[in-house]
Amino acid sequence: MTTSLEAWLPRQRWFAGKGRPITSVTVRRSTPLADGLTHQLIEVRQDDETSLYQHLDGDGFPAFLLSACAAGADLGGLRFRSLEPLDPGLPARPLGAEQSNTSFVYGRSAIGKVFRLLTPGLNPDLELTRALTGRGQVARLHGWFETDIDGVTTTLGMVSEFLADGVDGWKLATATGNFRAHAHALGAATARVHKDLAAVFGVARIPAPAVQALARTMTTRLDAACSEVPRLAPHRARIAEAFADLASHGPMPAQRIHGDYHLGQVMSTPDGWRLLDFEGEPSKPLEERRAPAHPLRDVAGMLRSFDYAAHFGHTPSWSDPHRSAFCSGYAEAGGPDPSVHPVPLRAFVYDKAVYEVVYEARNRPHWLPIPLSTFE
Repeated sequence: MTTSLEAWLPRQRWFAGKGRPITSVTVRRSTPLADGLTHQLIEVRQDDETSLYQHLDGDGFPAFLLSACAAGADLGGLRFRSLEPLDPGLPARPLGAEQSNTSFVYGRSAIGKVFRLLTPGLNPDLELTRALTGRGQVARLHGWFETDIDGVTTTLGMVSEFLADGVDGWKLATATGNFRAHAHALGAATARVHKDLAAVFGVARIPAPAVQALARTMTTRLDAACSEVPRLAPHRARIAEAFADLASHGPMPAQRIHGDYHLGQVMSTPDGWRLLDFEGEPSKPLEERRAPAHPLRDVAGMLRSFDYAAHFGHTPSWSDPHRSAFCSGYAEAGGPDPSVHPVPLRAFVYDKAVYEVVYEARNRPHWLPIPLSTFE
């Protein structure tokens, strides 16, 4: 069994260890769910790194998940729960595009998501979606399932509202010449979600020493990126100056945010914009994804996404008026005005672009000019 898993895992899009040999695969727990269907927790060792994945052996899990959540079932250490009534008879189909998770759609009303790479603890997608359900601006949470790993309650997956009449923000932005009204409304929706998150989870204060430490971390990432991608090195001085300005900025507010915010994480619906996928950047540790951060980090992520949209659907000049429209909508709806806080915003935009430089160099070298143009 483990031998077949060693051959099967690297072929899966959600497997995070591609390009490195697998030392061993161990089935830590195997739970029969129904005839021909087994849930497994598998431990994968690659050199000195050990990762834990969720594996569904057999067919029919989408239908099983819906019925188990509706029934509030407890099976072999797996707990299935619902926040709102679920129709267990809805037909299921694969979503199609898979990345770090596996998703499937139930009729036209719900979408299920299984987190493949697991970290013990509460997944922020479940945590924030549950907290924001009923407040508008997000896809509602219907149910979830969980287990205990190393004594810690750990999210395995969730069932949320499927926005059948929605249009993906990336598709809309790249196909629309004048996107300004949409961008303004998206900025306002983002500010409202930030205000809701602040109301539910509170607002903290990042003291000056912690801001300085944050700037040092950004500079360390910058130096590593310059070593890996020599084309970034000529821009180092300018980027480092932005991080130095942040270090001398002083205390900053912090709260729970989206954490991986871009046009692919929002949907335009007949009722306005809706935000999705509050998991944060999967490559970051869970504790970092759940930590409070300056809300302009999300703004910076969306501004970078507008730059990408400009390159793929328009001309580079398309980005500027749409970035401005987004920021205006954000400020008018009560978010911290980006024009009044240029120092943290520039640092967050540059930090995101540095991350993109490394990502593109590793995965899509022909896209590298897009993040590099940020510093020109």
